[in-house]
Amino acid sequence: LLATMPEGYRDRYEPEEIARHLRLLLPPPASGRVHLDAVDEGRFSSLVVATPDAPGLLVRLAGVLAVHGIDVLDARLTTSADGVALDTFTVQLGAGGGAVPPDRWTAVQEDLESGMDVEAKLKTRRRAYRHGILSAITPRVDHHADRDTTRFEVRCADRVGLLHDLAKVVFEHGGDIHLAKIDTRGGQVIDVFHVSGPGGGPLNGAEAASMARALREAAGTVPQQDPV
Repeated sequence: LLATMPEGYRDRYEPEEIARHLRLLLPPPASGRVHLDAVDEGRFSSLVVATPDAPGLLVRLAGVLAVHGIDVLDARLTTSADGVALDTFTVQLGAGGGAVPPDRWTAVQEDLESGMDVEAKLKTRRRAYRHGILSAITPRVDHHADRDTTRFEVRCADRVGLLHDLAKVVFEHGGDIHLAKIDTRGGQVIDVFHVSGPGGGPLNGAEAASMARALREAAGTVPQQDPV
């Protein structure tokens, strides 16, 4: 199984994390199935999700977690040569922080495997959320090319489903997120994404500029709410 992992996999994960990954991949998840392993780390939870890769997978993962009131603090994304996504997250409860209760993960797994309408569920959850802080923070997006990817840094106000919205922009522009870092401080979020283009490697100048504009627009947009 290790032979199917991409270059640099061993450098990105500790040996105990790799062993945990292998346990989730034996046997590999079947089509439509999700293998999930969550560990209570005290102030947060460590979550690993293994499932057959699919377009927009991170969009769905981030959306389902947001629906269940779970904030993503860090995400490392890996896809094996045989098409299995192995995504590792650091997460916490959105209200007050802390590790996610073990009994919540069963519902998360069921929703990931179901045909749940994530957009509709997010809209319902957003109805009770107040966006007053948005007017005080102007979204900012910076980007530059590394050796293998283009690095985007998004600074904006936090809100329900933000990672889902930003990941959706990357997906709709043909990008592939390899690494995501999420840092929330006093209602402001600093999200860093390492993104490859449709053909692999860094985005060209026009692609990066277009994606940056779309990320800035998404970061500053308050999703429309239905009247309560």
